[in-house]
Amino acid sequence: MEGEMSRGRTGLARLAGPALLAALMVGGCASNGVSPTAEATVTIEATTMPTAGITATPRGPVGPACAVEERYFAGPVAQGSWERDQHSPVFSRCPGAAVMNATVESTLARWLGAFVSRANRVAPSEWPSTITVAYTIAYSTPELLSVRMIFDEVLGGARPSTYYVGLNFLVSDGTPIPLESLFTDATDGLIALSTISRELLAAQLGADGDSVLIYGGTGPRLTNFDKAWAFTMDGLEITFQEYQVGPYEIGAPFVVIPWSELASVIAPLGPAGGFVR
Repeated sequence: MEGEMSRGRTGLARLAGPALLAALMVGGCASNGVSPTAEATVTIEATTMPTAGITATPRGPVGPACAVEERYFAGPVAQGSWERDQHSPVFSRCPGAAVMNATVESTLARWLGAFVSRANRVAPSEWPSTITVAYTIAYSTPELLSVRMIFDEVLGGARPSTYYVGLNFLVSDGTPIPLESLFTDATDGLIALSTISRELLAAQLGADGDSVLIYGGTGPRLTNFDKAWAFTMDGLEITFQEYQVGPYEIGAPFVVIPWSELASVIAPLGPAGGFVR
């Protein structure tokens, strides 16, 4: 994550890093000189991590880490003053690719539909409503895959809003991984996430942090943690949505909880078991 511990209004550039920014530039070049609804596909290199010790309960044959292509679309979402600039992953050459691609597409459809619904409620303005979609690969092995999706929208002349979504899969068959399945006991796991994330956020935000808002947004409830999480080699990454643990100005902070601090609650034979052995 290149040292950034908050994803604010410049979140797409902050989150991307060199690999995604390069892909965005390629995608942008692909759209020059073509119709506004043109779609392009660009092959990019998947982010791969060492696989030693990383295991998940197999549901099918374990194959290679997925290859990733980027699908780029620029143009109107629907008839009206709505526009989108979309970068999304397409997986191939791994057992669960078709199922994972279907999950990505359904996620895009759900968020684009919600955006259009919100845009329909905005009074006509000289400023069009826009949505920008980006992604990064947080973790990729032959067993596990984590994708960060970012939805950045502007409704008319309103200030921008950014939403973060985590998609996590078993590569063997493309099954989405629910956060609670990482833990031997879901309640104990959520208590650990709550306790540790509060400490990390307080240290991270310092004087900009509000203990009341941090406490309220990190209670041991699944909905506080399951929207945007990802596997990483360093630990379990949790991104908090805008306004969840502080005012708009702090953006969307994220924490990486070391696997060693979660060892007592991680299910040994679950998707994250290999990180704590």
